[in-house]
Amino acid sequence: MSGVKDMTTGSPTRLLVGFSLPLILGYVLQQLYNITDSAIVGRLIGVNAFAAIGAAGLLYWLVLSFVLGVTQGFGIMFSQRFGAADEAGLRRAIMMAALLCAVIGITLTIAGVMSLRPLLVLLNTPVDIVDDAACYLYYVLGGISITITYNLLSAILRALGNSMAPLNAMVLSSIVNVVLDVVLVAVFHMGIPGVAIATLMAQLCACGYCVWMLRGITLLYPREGEWRMDWDTVRTLLRLAMPLAFRNGVIALGGLAVQYVINGYGLLFVAGMTAAKRFYGIMEIIGAAVEGAVATYVGQNYGAGKLDRIQQGMAYAVRLSLISACGIAVLMLLFGKHLLLLLVSGDSVQLNMVVDVGYAHLAAMSLALPALYLLVVWRSALQGMGNTLIPMLSGFMELVLRIAAVFLLPLALGRWGVYVAESVGWVGASALLGVAYAIVFKREYAGAQGRAEEHMLEPALR
Repeated sequence: MSGVKDMTTGSPTRLLVGFSLPLILGYVLQQLYNITDSAIVGRLIGVNAFAAIGAAGLLYWLVLSFVLGVTQGFGIMFSQRFGAADEAGLRRAIMMAALLCAVIGITLTIAGVMSLRPLLVLLNTPVDIVDDAACYLYYVLGGISITITYNLLSAILRALGNSMAPLNAMVLSSIVNVVLDVVLVAVFHMGIPGVAIATLMAQLCACGYCVWMLRGITLLYPREGEWRMDWDTVRTLLRLAMPLAFRNGVIALGGLAVQYVINGYGLLFVAGMTAAKRFYGIMEIIGAAVEGAVATYVGQNYGAGKLDRIQQGMAYAVRLSLISACGIAVLMLLFGKHLLLLLVSGDSVQLNMVVDVGYAHLAAMSLALPALYLLVVWRSALQGMGNTLIPMLSGFMELVLRIAAVFLLPLALGRWGVYVAESVGWVGASALLGVAYAIVFKREYAGAQGRAEEHMLEPALR
């Protein structure tokens, strides 16, 4: 059927590569947009606006990471039911997920808008950028329901093995965003509100494209009698989604703790760390794509009971992740300073300070990148098998390590303690997830073999 891809048959390597490549291309284009967006802000509005959006970004990420966790959790159920050929169950899951997303969207909008300014003050945000940061957040949090809808639609498409449609939606969104950025900021001089409005309008276009692509997948069309409330499905969706949402929220809280310390170093330090963060997305491009491929691949094959295929696919995913992480780290170490200069302008003293801070943070993240890539592969495999508790615990570990590092390491390392705080969290969480994946998979495999042996013995026992 057009628009879906069964990953329970065929070469695991070809399936993972085929699923990953559109995601990689999509993430590349998205990061190019992010860089362009940041350059427009940094060069056309100014360093203060650049720093303000950076300071607001962590609060927005706290909300967005919760949304991503929810939709990722829903996607686990979608992919498992699709792999098990349970079409009616898949439709029920999608309908109940849409209902839950509507409730979550309304709740996050109200809570976010009401609490954002006190949170900015609590985070020690420099006084001269608080108003701009609050302005940006009012817009993007007010439109968070658009973001939730886009991520739910993308989760449905990816669970069905379709990574091309989310890619096309991302391309469309990026083009619309850049065009609107230029029009609203450079032509109409709308400043930070123009940047926020451009983001929301671009996401709305992406939603429209995803809906257009889903319309042709007839197995998703509800049948008579399937519109009723299904509380069992709701409970299962929440069981899968909430640990991931909670984990993402916990990790984001760690980022807020780091941001609190960063804000204390002043506006230029904030701008430098913000510039480095803009390239974090490029550094994780291949890892994020492999994560999406592994989650769908493992989910479908787990639903179909094909654990041997999971083992084969994971061996390839780990090798690809390590090679990719090392290659990207080398490129960032070589060209990081040149990339940072693309984002900001100003007098030489300000510019040198921002670039020096940004490059130091880029270097620290680059050296720990293999740990991050392994983290996302093992985490997505566990999630695909329906285990969301351990990924949640890994989020707690990452939180504790990041907070401890950002408050304690500067006492011995100075600013480098801030630069490496995030990397410390990656290494610890990666170690936990690697051990956990090995134990969980071994247990699942032994259980599957036991069930197969019992099935073979049943005729003899009769």
